[in-house]
Amino acid sequence: MATTKYRRTVRTNGETAVIFESAVVGFLGFAAIQYWIKSIEWGIVVGIVVAIAVHWLFMNVKSIRIAISVIFSLVWGALACLLCAALMKGPIGPISVLVGVLMALLSYARHKFYYDFRANATTTFRKIG
Repeated sequence: MATTKYRRTVRTNGETAVIFESAVVGFLGFAAIQYWIKSIEWGIVVGIVVAIAVHWLFMNVKSIRIAISVIFSLVWGALACLLCAALMKGPIGPISVLVGVLMALLSYARHKFYYDFRANATTTFRKIG
């Protein structure tokens, strides 16, 4: 009697953004090694390890997920603030700060969607063979 085998596939919504952010953090690890140690081989290894570690931690540890979301939201807000100030060709003023705060809030709202990966995931079973 043959038993039917199934492959379980879990698809999460928006995992591409998490992979992108993990790659950015991995690149920052690579850049840091390049700056301090000046070794491209160690930079590549550290960049890959950091990217994989951040991705794994983001997917499996809720407190890390929240911390990374807050940090990235603040970084996006700071970048928006600096970009706005550069476009206005002046010092950082109230408009630039407002744009930065709005960008940080929008980024955090977008990240909040990812907090419950397992709850928002779609699980499917496909027959093997």
